[in-house]
Amino acid sequence: MDGFKFNKDQAARDKLLGISPGAKYRGGIEYFKNLDAATLSQMVEQGFADPESAQNCSPTVAEFLEFMEAHPDFKAHGYAVSLKRDDYRMSIEGLLVRLRRSGTRS
Repeated sequence: MDGFKFNKDQAARDKLLGISPGAKYRGGIEYFKNLDAATLSQMVEQGFADPESAQNCSPTVAEFLEFMEAHPDFKAHGYAVSLKRDDYRMSIEGLLVRLRRSGTRS
């Protein structure tokens, strides 16, 4: 996060993440899921997500985005940190994909 200037419009960020207005932010964080590549790209472009940040030993936001753009069925999940905390940000914890059953051929 060194040198990255986050967009501090928490309401706009939360809307992109699908976090409800008035969310409680227990412990200063609120979880999100089902974040698609297009929305993550928009978050990077608007300064809500640092492309070089990573959660612990996970890939960076940029690496998640690159993978998700190549595999659009994958959706990210993670958490957003409240503007009330010094470490305001969003972090991706992982990806989920809904597998579809394919018909069997005889």
